[in-house]
Amino acid sequence: MRVTVVMPSLNQAAYIDEAIDSVLSQDHDDLELLVLDGMSTDGTLHKLERWQVQAAGRMRWQSTRDGGPAQAINAGLCQADGDLIGWLNSDDRYAPGAVRRAVQAMRSHPHWQWLYGHGLHIDASGRELEPYPTRPPGTPLQAFADGCFICQPTVFLRRQALERVGLLDESLRLAFDFDWWLRWFKAYPGAVGWVDAVQAHSRLHPGCLTLRQRRQVVVEGMRVLARHLGEAPGHWVLSCLNEWCESYPFMEGETSLAQMLRELLAEVRPSMEPSQWRALVGRLEPDARLRLSGPRHFVSVQADGWVSRELSVRLRWQSGQPRTLRLTCSGSWPVPGRLDLAITTPSGFVQRTTVDARQTFVLRFVASQDGDAGCASWRVSTLEGFVPADHEPGSQDRRELSFKVLGAQVEEATLD
Repeated sequence: MRVTVVMPSLNQAAYIDEAIDSVLSQDHDDLELLVLDGMSTDGTLHKLERWQVQAAGRMRWQSTRDGGPAQAINAGLCQADGDLIGWLNSDDRYAPGAVRRAVQAMRSHPHWQWLYGHGLHIDASGRELEPYPTRPPGTPLQAFADGCFICQPTVFLRRQALERVGLLDESLRLAFDFDWWLRWFKAYPGAVGWVDAVQAHSRLHPGCLTLRQRRQVVVEGMRVLARHLGEAPGHWVLSCLNEWCESYPFMEGETSLAQMLRELLAEVRPSMEPSQWRALVGRLEPDARLRLSGPRHFVSVQADGWVSRELSVRLRWQSGQPRTLRLTCSGSWPVPGRLDLAITTPSGFVQRTTVDARQTFVLRFVASQDGDAGCASWRVSTLEGFVPADHEPGSQDRRELSFKVLGAQVEEATLD
């Protein structure tokens, strides 16, 4: 069984050696690698020339301007002459024995038209992170609404099966693989194969499309779900907001978190059932994270403004901009008590303060005056708190709460 591996590439010189080696070192003799490069300028082409010599006829490559990764992959699929086709991005890598296991599985199950297996996330240095959230082929189609459960580099497909499914949708910039898996599931029900082993390592790094363009992934992913399942669930938006909150405001631009969310909601509205969209908007409108954040600051409260044991405060500034963030807080405890707070500064120094757990108090975070621009973050932690359900009749709230942030304001730093 001849195997062709299609590898799209654009400026991945830092990783492409590892990717190519993971293909050519597979223990399956009848294998060819086809690299479709999009005019890389980072030294990738020199690496491809060297690898072609070493590959001794097992590798072909071309470098032409294309319309994006989907177009490059489609070009590779059309040129592939293997009985079995794999698709490996130039920053990912196959696990040892992946091709052999795929070939053996296809030989043992002639009715299988394509298969996939377990994947493992790795970081930029190749360190293992966590397993890809894979589900087996018996999973209902509707489960795609929870998110993609097929790790792309683990997929191998029979070339003749492509005719029924067709090529990747090039109008999609990021979710073209997600759309493809749904089409394969629908085209070949009962003919989806499975390799119960780690087949590939999917790399997460700052240049990765799914990390760099998270909003577009959500918009396109929900559009794909609406196309195949009729509608998309709102939890995709909630997950995107939570991810934004992990790094905001240390992003490009000066758009507020609330405005980013409004724009996202407008884009996904056509993909959602109207009543579900209205319910999602109603749920997000009172979110305290939106109210307390600004274009240059963020306070990591829970959605209702409460803090449970630990709070992260972030501030960024440009030359001449304010460098102090003022938080108005309240313990609001149902019983008397003292709240001991430990504030870890950007330099690692720990400041301690004690406040009345039933009173309103103010916390100020003053960034260093050194430099014209910068970012700073603080951590506020405490061991004290209360559980609402222990004090409020009928309450089911078992969270351990410490204090509530009522307001946040960026102000000019004072000399004292």
